[in-house]
Amino acid sequence: MTKLWLQLLIPLDELIQWEVFILIWILVAFTWVLQKLFIKKFSDERKRHLAIRFLNLNKQVISLSALFIMFFILNTLKNNEIIYRLIPYVGIFTITAGAVTFVQICRILLLQYLFLTSEKTAVPLLLVNIFTLGLTVFITGWLITALFGIKVAPLLATSAVFSIILGLALQDTLGNLFAGISLQIDHTFEIGDWIEVTQGGQKIAGQVLEITWRSTILVGFLDELISIPNRFIAQSQINNWSRHEAPIARSQSFRVSYTANLEQVKAVLFQSLIAIPKICKTPKPLVLISEPSESWILIKVIYYIEDYGKFAVIADEVIHECLKGMEKAKITVTYQKIELNTINRDDLRSQM
Repeated sequence: MTKLWLQLLIPLDELIQWEVFILIWILVAFTWVLQKLFIKKFSDERKRHLAIRFLNLNKQVISLSALFIMFFILNTLKNNEIIYRLIPYVGIFTITAGAVTFVQICRILLLQYLFLTSEKTAVPLLLVNIFTLGLTVFITGWLITALFGIKVAPLLATSAVFSIILGLALQDTLGNLFAGISLQIDHTFEIGDWIEVTQGGQKIAGQVLEITWRSTILVGFLDELISIPNRFIAQSQINNWSRHEAPIARSQSFRVSYTANLEQVKAVLFQSLIAIPKICKTPKPLVLISEPSESWILIKVIYYIEDYGKFAVIADEVIHECLKGMEKAKITVTYQKIELNTINRDDLRSQM
């Protein structure tokens, strides 16, 4: 037989073994068992996400099994010139399919672990994607070394100029990537939290939808999508309004005259607040005399809500109910007045 230009028969025979194939099937069965055992703990969205992953995994396992069986059958018929030339290509496809299947299995196992440890909070796909990328790069480098004898690590280490050029070209992308990783490590916020990002007088608020390689996606109060670079968030002041262990405090102020009965005012405002269903009953709302001025007394009401995304709607109801309660109790709400006095020109000249 003529010599093949692709001399991979020996490395392929060493890599494509029954033990590896059986191990992949055991891992597939393990992920399936975990899915059946803990599927009740997953939300409908997570079930759909994993169902798609398992559907892709099934396709990959079937393809891998077909290629694996084909490789061993062709190996028994390699005395034929055409089959002998075909074996290396089938082997490369088999190894590639095995590597892709293994990465997919590891990704599903990581997702299952994160779903089980974070039952109530969303899982950021950024960390899952970084794990998948790192594992893919590692396996690809190992296969290149095993099949072609090319040592990838020294090659990357010696290409200093290429690394500098690539680093400068991807400076912003890498900055946003590592900023996103640091935000996840610090647990500054989680997916589903309502946050407020402030920098240099600029203020952006919304609910965290996803953290990607480049940016953090927020959903604003009008359901608009807001994309903020991770570096911008990492350098900004962040207010997280979704502390899961306590409700969110909000306040509203009203001005009453000095002639008003303050005890009556406080009682009317308190009754108006507890009548609103969307306000938490525990802790109870507070009505405080905040600040006296020359023209009025400032009364501040403090109440607690569970969902920061509804604060504007609840604030509207608070103002409406409090004003209606004070109007019913005949309590006058004061406001700032500006008086303009007209002066006759002749009088102004005489004064001058």
